[in-house]
Amino acid sequence: MVLLLNGRSASASELLAAALIDAGRAAAVGTVSYGKGSIQNLENLVNGGELIVTWSRMHAPSGYLLDGLGVRPTICTANAAANAQPAAVLRKATQPGIATDWRAYKAPNKTMAESLRASCPKSDESPDLDIEIARTLIYNRRAYQTALSPASPARHSAQSPFQWRRAG
Repeated sequence: MVLLLNGRSASASELLAAALIDAGRAAAVGTVSYGKGSIQNLENLVNGGELIVTWSRMHAPSGYLLDGLGVRPTICTANAAANAQPAAVLRKATQPGIATDWRAYKAPNKTMAESLRASCPKSDESPDLDIEIARTLIYNRRAYQTALSPASPARHSAQSPFQWRRAG
């Protein structure tokens, strides 16, 4: 499976993307997601003010905090030239160190989140390059396996965040 992410991917789509990436079931292409990862209630006060209560923060199955950080795609296209070829982007894209640093984000820290997000700046666009790379991954098994390798903690440890079973 290949997911397309950009700066407009938020909330439930971030949870699903993080779960599929962490389980080694999908590669993601695009830019860092929105980073919505919190659940809040808004209460209007009698004096015209508002009270916002954050009562839950979402974490990826591997443990990193989504709130303020978001999901980093396994293939970041944020810094790719407009005329870049998919093969060139794929050769540069897989960086296991960044995935490890991303998973270390366990508590809200605006400075750390900004630094991590800078490695793949968000964009609200989904350029044609993202779709070309997704197609390449779908039709090229070796490229797909390479794209999964740095992203999934399941591929780097004996313990998977959860077990997937084949139907049948």
